Amino acid sequence: MSAGNRSVLVVIDSRKVRFRRTSDITVFAFLDHCGVAWQIFDRANTWEVPEGYFDRAAIIVGHDGAVSDIAQEDALGIRDAVLEGVGLISFDRDIPSWPDVLKEILPETLEYRGLDRLYFPEPCHWIATGHSSGEEVCFLEKIETRRFVLNRNDHSVAIDKNGDPVILFRHKGSVRALFFGTGNWLYAEEVYGHLRGLDGLFWRGLLQVARKPFPMRSFPPYLTARVDDCNGTHTAFQYVNCMNRFGISPNLGLFLDELGPTDWKEASRLFHRGGADFSAHAFRDDFYKKYTSWKPAGFLHDKPDLSKGGKETFFEGIGIDHLTGRDLDDERVKKNFQRIDSMFARAGITLSRILNAHYGEVGLSSLPYFTDRNVDLFCTKSMPGQLHGNQPVWRPKPYHQRSIAGRYAFVMDRIPHHPSFTMISAGGEFFGENRIKGSDILRGYLPFLEESPILQSDRVVSQTIKSLQIAFDSLTFGLIMTHEERIDVITLKEWEDIIERIVTGITGYDFLPASREYVSIVGKRLFDTRLSFANAEKDRLVCMITGVSDGPSPLTIWEEKEENLVSYREELPAINGFLRVSQ
Repeated sequence: MSAGNRSVLVVIDSRKVRFRRTSDITVFAFLDHCGVAWQIFDRANTWEVPEGYFDRAAIIVGHDGAVSDIAQEDALGIRDAVLEGVGLISFDRDIPSWPDVLKEILPETLEYRGLDRLYFPEPCHWIATGHSSGEEVCFLEKIETRRFVLNRNDHSVAIDKNGDPVILFRHKGSVRALFFGTGNWLYAEEVYGHLRGLDGLFWRGLLQVARKPFPMRSFPPYLTARVDDCNGTHTAFQYVNCMNRFGISPNLGLFLDELGPTDWKEASRLFHRGGADFSAHAFRDDFYKKYTSWKPAGFLHDKPDLSKGGKETFFEGIGIDHLTGRDLDDERVKKNFQRIDSMFARAGITLSRILNAHYGEVGLSSLPYFTDRNVDLFCTKSMPGQLHGNQPVWRPKPYHQRSIAGRYAFVMDRIPHHPSFTMISAGGEFFGENRIKGSDILRGYLPFLEESPILQSDRVVSQTIKSLQIAFDSLTFGLIMTHEERIDVITLKEWEDIIERIVTGITGYDFLPASREYVSIVGKRLFDTRLSFANAEKDRLVCMITGVSDGPSPLTIWEEKEENLVSYREELPAINGFLRVSQ
């Protein structure tokens, strides 16, 4: 059965193992992340291609050599489909070797040349939204790249230093095609990879060439926030209000013993008006108070002085020893969760489904205690039973891509240790220059433990905006994240100014403010389901979704109106194995 005429067909050749393997992470992982319906045409198989098999929204040539010696009748099928309006994307650098019957849809090519950086031309094509003319992108490794000749019906998307196109969009009559002279190596981790700011070239390119309407089960551009190490600051959580004014409801990871009566009262107020969701981060970690350089911007009269003026600082976690990485003894873990229950009950608030542990450190024996409390959504990109600085090579979905800092920029996957837990996590660990160092937007830019002599708010704002734009361009959610002890050393007005400038400074993306808990809930629903079929029938679009979800989740539909691409979202109901919808 075909996946429908609004699905994507990917042409591969499994006999060419080295090249085919490159498409697994660079192409197929991305299609899964985009949430499109797709199938393959594997030329290693000898089956007879069913009639109408090439009738799709788009055809993607997945790797080098995928169609170099394709059968004549299959080449004709691809050519006829493209001439009739099916979109084409090629990640095959060797298109001069394509059969003659396909030549009429191909651009004119030049020889290979080593490429260690690309540029964006003047003017920038819509596919390159978010980039600016003359912008330079440097690779980690040089790759042999096919260059193109720019003819009348062609548009440069990206160029080399000589101005020759290396990514080219062709629109000639009914032909809409995008050619990556870099091959899929552009998205290989060792060359550049995903989640660094070039993912939009792929998904916007797919939207540009695909027949419409074109459905996707992609992550909406949510904008949310998370603050760790929370005791309320000198403002008793008043710093949350400015985020709420923009519709952002953060997750707050509490240092439970460090909160005073005023802090708990405000936490309860925030919870009941939907202004924040709360996680048990740890009981205490006031290490910074022993330093004379720590100078908060104010004090709250009823906040407990556990450290006795910085003389007795202490770290008390919930279920794991921060020094050895071993689980705490069973009786202590049990009592710690009883303490958590008592504190939250007295405040009249409920634990968030977000599991936000200090340093991301969660003891293995703590896992059933969290599931008993409906806490099932990890957010810190750390594995249970592991210390923060000793994370395994996990290779999580969608991209299995580990940053040079030993973390993952975006994770959407089940926790290997326990199938009841899902990790939906994004942060600032995007590669490249001018990115946040880690996830904390304030780190290094304010007078916390001599990180900076002054508050560098302009740098905080500009780098956070850039990181958020990369997140949206990568079809993930945007996260404003910091630690409360850093907020505590600046005034409330300074913090509010930073948040306002960040939110109002994001351009080019129609982001959706949301709560951090809601973002992970929707992410899990998307992860647990799949758009398996999409077909345009007369005046309606039929989609089939498989899997299981516990509530509403989005279906994004792209259309073309007056030569402009526009999208709208439909909220699908809970899915119990199978759902067919008509739009």
